[in-house]
Amino acid sequence: MEVGNFKSYTGLGDRLLRSLNLRSEEVERTLLMFLVYTLTSVGLIWLELSTVSLFLDEYGADKLPWIYIASAAIGSGLGFVYSWLQKVMPLRRVIVVILLLMAVPLFFFRFGIGIENIKIAGLSLAFITTFLMWLWVEACYLLNDLNTSITGNQLFNIREIKRTYPIISSGFLVAGVISGFSLPLILYFVSLDNVTIVSCLMVVLGSGILFYLSEKYQQSFPDSSRWIPEEEEQEFSTRKIKGPLQSYILPLIIFFVMAEVLYVLIDFQFFYQLELQNQAIDGASQIASFLGLFEGVLSSCQVVTQWFASSRLVERTGVFGTAIILPAGAMALGLFSFTGAITGLFSVFIGLVILRFLDELLHYTLIETTGPVLFQPLPENIRSDVQTMVNGVAEPFSTGLSGLIILAILWLCRLILDSSQTGFSDQQSLVFVIAIIISSLVWLGVVWLIRTKYVGLLVRSAEKGRFGVLDVDMRELKRSVVEILETGTAEEDKHSCIELLSQMDKKNVGEILSPLLEVMSPALQFQSLEVMLNHPNPAYLQKVRSLTKTSLPGEVLALALRYIWLTESEPDVNQLRPYLQPLVDPVVRGTAAALIMRRGDIEQKAEATNILRRMITSKLEKERVMGVRALGEADYLQGLRLYIPSLLEDESLRVRNYCMDVIASTHLESYYPSLLRGLSYKSTRESALQALVRLGNDAIPMLVKLADDTQKSELIRLQAWNAIGEIGTMEALDSLVNRMITTWGITRRNILRRLLKMPGEIGIEGVLERVGRSGVEILVEQELMFLGQIYAGIVDLSGVNINSMSSYSAALEESNGKLTTDYTGIFLRSLQLLESDATEQCFLLMKLLYPLGSIQAAAFNIKSDSRSNVARGLEILDNTVDISCKRSLIDILDQKSYEEKLNSLSEMIVYQPMAPSDRLRHLLDFRHFLSDWALACCLQMARVARWSLTAEQTLVCLRHPTGFVREAALAYLRMASQRALVELLPNLRNDPDPLVAAQVEQMIVEFGIG
Repeated sequence: MEVGNFKSYTGLGDRLLRSLNLRSEEVERTLLMFLVYTLTSVGLIWLELSTVSLFLDEYGADKLPWIYIASAAIGSGLGFVYSWLQKVMPLRRVIVVILLLMAVPLFFFRFGIGIENIKIAGLSLAFITTFLMWLWVEACYLLNDLNTSITGNQLFNIREIKRTYPIISSGFLVAGVISGFSLPLILYFVSLDNVTIVSCLMVVLGSGILFYLSEKYQQSFPDSSRWIPEEEEQEFSTRKIKGPLQSYILPLIIFFVMAEVLYVLIDFQFFYQLELQNQAIDGASQIASFLGLFEGVLSSCQVVTQWFASSRLVERTGVFGTAIILPAGAMALGLFSFTGAITGLFSVFIGLVILRFLDELLHYTLIETTGPVLFQPLPENIRSDVQTMVNGVAEPFSTGLSGLIILAILWLCRLILDSSQTGFSDQQSLVFVIAIIISSLVWLGVVWLIRTKYVGLLVRSAEKGRFGVLDVDMRELKRSVVEILETGTAEEDKHSCIELLSQMDKKNVGEILSPLLEVMSPALQFQSLEVMLNHPNPAYLQKVRSLTKTSLPGEVLALALRYIWLTESEPDVNQLRPYLQPLVDPVVRGTAAALIMRRGDIEQKAEATNILRRMITSKLEKERVMGVRALGEADYLQGLRLYIPSLLEDESLRVRNYCMDVIASTHLESYYPSLLRGLSYKSTRESALQALVRLGNDAIPMLVKLADDTQKSELIRLQAWNAIGEIGTMEALDSLVNRMITTWGITRRNILRRLLKMPGEIGIEGVLERVGRSGVEILVEQELMFLGQIYAGIVDLSGVNINSMSSYSAALEESNGKLTTDYTGIFLRSLQLLESDATEQCFLLMKLLYPLGSIQAAAFNIKSDSRSNVARGLEILDNTVDISCKRSLIDILDQKSYEEKLNSLSEMIVYQPMAPSDRLRHLLDFRHFLSDWALACCLQMARVARWSLTAEQTLVCLRHPTGFVREAALAYLRMASQRALVELLPNLRNDPDPLVAAQVEQMIVEFGIG
């Protein structure tokens, strides 16, 4: 079955997909989710703007704090409602029901607007309706964001969502543009009171599209908890957070709390100033039109900022430089507004409009972009918990806290200031401006506090290999690493910092390390020069040259000489000649000779060649080791290549290993077979593998040939696949992916493991780029179809009693004093092993699509003997996997009978019961998919049961590369056709397997063949 080829990006559509960073199979889901989020957001923004206008026009801004407090309580409560709904109905129904629940109250709100004569608890129905409308808007925003996030996470796996969710989430920004500029037009045709009906229709339309999505991709959504008992669902463990983590998490929570507090303060004061302007802006409709235009302009700027400026600004200024823009800007604009109001140059309203614009613009672009980065230093096992606490608890809490702060300020203003004075409103506004300035200062202080803890945790995480360098603030991390190198005392910390620098910025690492070389310890100097030699830069030449004038160990001096030689434009060979003296450390002497062989004249090269010749022929092991190591640094070996054969057989293992590196570094093609042979021996395997990796693409053809050679052991073939994986080039990925598609069994498993281990997930991305998600799904379906054949074999052959069917064989064994062998049991166990292998390959394939940790956890639990653990694994799988054959996969992994498992695969294979002998022959037709052991068991089963096999099946097994399969084929042929066996035996005399050769000789003697 053809899975797919390397994709061609020649058409306009493909170029558009590349520009959007999408794959063709993701387009429909992405666009439909974008459309759902945009439509519902348009309806909610229309509702919000009309509600704000009605509320301010009728009741004023002084009631807003109660809305903030109530919305915090509602926001927390709706999270519990959402969780409860998931327990009583499938998730794909919940996401649609939630949108319908959002829409229904909007319809009924229309009938309560403007009714002042009906009182409830002393409050008019109109006030209660408008108040509830505002609360419902806030609740709907929360539900809509939660619904979109959950649906996106179900429709896309973790790798897909990194590409698709930025597009989906921008639907809110696009909705802001559409709804803002269209609201005046809506009000022209529909009165302000009827906007709720229009908003209701938009949300219902979004729910209709979401229903279509949930039906078409229903495999993406898990069923309700079908396996885990209720008592296990309640299982919960708390993690104690102490020390540096605690001192970082607390300011981190305060960071998001202050962001929300400042947002609410500005929001309240903006609406308060808008209410004061209500006399100049005639009526609620005019307020709504103004807010609509404001929202349209703001959202347009948000779209531009999010798409074109946000990531670039973070990259240029760092996460903390970006994080201070909003609080610093709010403080500056607050001072600007305060000054303008005091001097009478302009009203507070103008300053608040600008401040509101800045806060909305940056809050939903820069803060949303930098926020997740601040969670990166946290260990993965608590990171999601802290994020949930911030998003689900801290932010609603801070909204309610802001409402209480506003009420307290209003109470103090009425208590201290004279509310009867004409300037009371302006004085109260100035108090709120001061509160905004103070909040901004507090926020800036929190940012500074987080910054002091940020890098320390990152370094700790790096020491444990917990974080990827692409997820953190590089500027801040580099600054702090330099501080540790300059002032730190622990040697291990400094080693970790140098390692971090080499990961972060390989090309410019010398800029930081070169000024510190002279004050470093020899071990740190060695590590630093090794890192700098990966990308030698003449800019740091003088720093390294000055280092050579100090007393250095031989290893460090050798690296310094190499750096000088590689970076100097016109190196002076005479500077290296003093290092050729016999008393000089062999490491330095060998390096100097190798460097002279690169750029010296004929006489100088001859002198350096003689030095190296004496070293590699010395009786001292250290001289030979350092001499051979130096050969790898020379461009050409010239006459020294004659010594390579003897060096490959040197008694010193270190010499032999370094010799392999010489072959790779100087590209001695005639000795490449020696590198392949080196893979066969444990002592030289690692050196041979690294030498082949160093050859890069040149080694790929011979490695593929070695890996394809079925006559070689599985260990040697595995080393070949490992070497190709470590090469990691596009050509290497092509070879691995192509073989992954066309091979089966242990070879496919080895390739998959190698692809999954490649750093930076380049192996995973390489597979998805070449075969796509659909191609991986086809491979999973192939495994499931093969499992169907295995289950059919188990079902049809389970009741076979070999001893009763073959009394002759049983009697023969008993007469020879041997125990009767349960061939049926052995054969069925071989099929069960095939089942285990196939399910393992399914898990490996799923790791290409889903988070490794989730799939690993599911596999670990499903393999358990505990029923509760299996249930937990199935639940993890159900909530993680969304491939089209998910239901069949989960059914066969559940602890069911083979008949039930076979029935669950009815959509893939058609099972027809067969006679045992027919089923065995049918299985042998799939011999390319069977393991060697299962194939041998088939032959032994056929022999003892005296079932006939086709001539083709028998002859193919006689030519099988595995010895015990050929041995089983000979035993079968002896039973089935001795005449054919007699004709074939002379050709089988030279079998490479000694057991098979002995069996052949025994049969030749038995049949009297000359």
